[in-house]
Parts: sequence; C-alpha cells; structure tokens
Amino acid sequence: RPADMINRVLLALACVLLAVRLPSLVQPMGADQGLYAYIGERIRSGAVPYRDAWDQKPPAIHVTYAVMRAVLPRDAAVPAADLMVAALIAILLWQLGGALGAPFVGPWAAVVFLFLSNPAFARLGGVSVRAQCETFIAVAVTAAFVCLARSRKSRKPTAMYLIAGALFGIAFAFKYNAIAYVLAGLFALLVWRRLTVRSILWMGVGFLAPVALFALWFAIAHGLGDLYD
Repeated sequence: RPADMINRVLLALACVLLAVRLPSLVQPMGADQGLYAYIGERIRSGAVPYRDAWDQKPPAIHVTYAVMRAVLPRDAAVPAADLMVAALIAILLWQLGGALGAPFVGPWAAVVFLFLSNPAFARLGGVSVRAQCETFIAVAVTAAFVCLARSRKSRKPTAMYLIAGALFGIAFAFKYNAIAYVLAGLFALLVWRRLTVRSILWMGVGFLAPVALFALWFAIAHGLGDLYD
C-alpha cells in the first residue's frame, strides 16, 4: 500500500540520518563534556557535586555522566550517548505523532528531528556540541508527553500521570527552567479534557519523586548547603 511504502521510505531516511552520525564516535569530547565527565568520575569515587567538584549545572547531568563513564570510560561515551538518545527521541516522536495526529505526523517528526538535531550543525571550539543537558531533557520531556497522550485511552491513567510527572521531574533536575514543560503538559491535558484534580495530583507526586531523591542524596552527604549555594 502507498501508506506503508511511505512509512518504509521515512524509516530508511531516519536510519540514514542516524548512520551519518557514526563518524562522531571517534571525535573527542568538548570542554563542557569534559567537566561533566570529571565530576562524574568524582561521583563514582564517592564525591558529591558542588561540595567536592564545582559546576553551575544542576546535578542530573553529573550523575548521567557518572553512569556513562561507568559503562564506557572513553571519550566515545559522549557521542555514543548522544546517538542513542537521538534514536530514542525519534522513536518517541514517531509514537507521539501517531497517537495525536495523522499517520505520517510521527514519521515526519522523527525525520525532521534527526536532521535538525545533527551535532554537525552546532560546534563550540570546533567540537560538536553533544550530550548536553538539553539532550537528556528532550528525551525525558518527549517520553512524558507520550505517557500523557497514552493516558487518554489507558485503563490505568494514574500510572501514566505518575510516570509523566517523574519524567518532568528528571528534566527539571537537568535544568531548573525545564519546569516550564510541566505547564505545557498541564495545558495538553486541558486540551484533551483530562485536566482533573487526580491528574494534577499524580503528576505532582511523580515530579517530586526524583527531586526528593536528589535532595535526599545531598542531605545524607551533608551537601544541601553546597547545592543551595
């Protein structure tokens, strides 16, 4: 069928757009990524951000780099993570477009995203800008909206609200101004006539869960003052 053929073409194009990023796997990390990687290594040795190693970014990016460095302790961890996150966002956009719009909305959204988000378009000091806070915020927020979209037809929408809220909370832990996406999520529920006291409550509980875990980590390490500073 023509529709299936178009989807196959778009899928092939998405794969090509991912494949052209493969050469970046041999490129070194940039200055920002080096700072995140350093603090990530300190976290792995028991240190705490802001108390033992300083950066102005919220703590989620440092924890993420600690995990990345544990999996692959090389510069390639940065472009590899960026590539995997880009693929995941494309998959989520494909699903989100299919849930909300016409059949081709999701595939086209994925293809456009993969084209415009290619790190080759953004360089700092000659090095591609990859695996920054915004990279991980994008995947968390996109996944959150997929959950909210699925809540419209789910038999257990409470779980979807809870997960979406947690994903918004994770995005907030990468950059505090990402809390603005919570308002977008609530507006989406309003448009879909799903904005109720229960949906707001469970999204709020989900949002506070990762935030509370980070706060607990700093409290146990006696680093809340350093986090505040």
